This record gives sequence, C-alpha cells and structure tokens, in this order.
Amino acid sequence: MAELNWVILQIDGSWGQYTKAAFQHFLKSEGYYAQARECDGVFGYWSQLALQKWLKYGPGSNLSGYSGLLDGKAGDMTWEALGMRLALYGLYSPTLPWPKGRYPGNSATFCKAIQRFLNKARA
Repeated sequence: MAELNWVILQIDGSWGQYTKAAFQHFLKSEGYYAQARECDGVFGYWSQLALQKWLKYGPGSNLSGYSGLLDGKAGDMTWEALGMRLALYGLYSPTLPWPKGRYPGNSATFCKAIQRFLNKARA
C-alpha cells in the first residue's frame, strides 16, 4: 500500500484509515515510529509500540501516567494514558469515561479528541 499523506482530518469521530495514518505520521515525526516503516493506516504492532514509547518517554510523559509494558499491544492502560495526555492539551475531559475495548473506535468523543490533537500537531 502506498504511504498516505498526513492530511488535515475531518473531525468525525471515525477511527478510520486516515486517522490511523495521521497518527503514524505524527509518531514518525516525533521519532517513535521507525522511519523505514510505511504510514499505511493500519494501526498494528509497530504503531501501537510507537504510541506506547511516545506515552512513556515523550513530552508530558511524567503526567500521562503510562507505566505499562512496551509490548506493541495497546490495551486499556495505553488508551487511558493517551486520554490523560489529550486532557493535558485541553482536548479531552478526564471526567468522561475512558474508552474500553482496546481501541478508540468505540468512542467517537475520544476519537474526535485524537483527530483534533493530530490536526494541531500538523499545523
């Protein structure tokens, strides 16, 4: 699959291919997603590992609360830490319930916060 461009995302709450690819581009720009890896919109092992590394070692890591393993399996702890990081940027309310089920696709509110964050990071 050809590499997708990191486009400005429509804030629609969909955890789709473009949101996932934009997240991969962001993680790559931060140095956590391997430069040789393609940003293909499939949020698999390498993407989840990069997310965990960013949460554990990136800016604000001491406040996001991620102390989990770097195992490439984003579970509830990973997504909760991302929610905490988004809350630090004022994009997600910590009073909202954290998404469950190991991915943000089951919470449109959480996914919209991710999309807003990615759009701000791209600008």
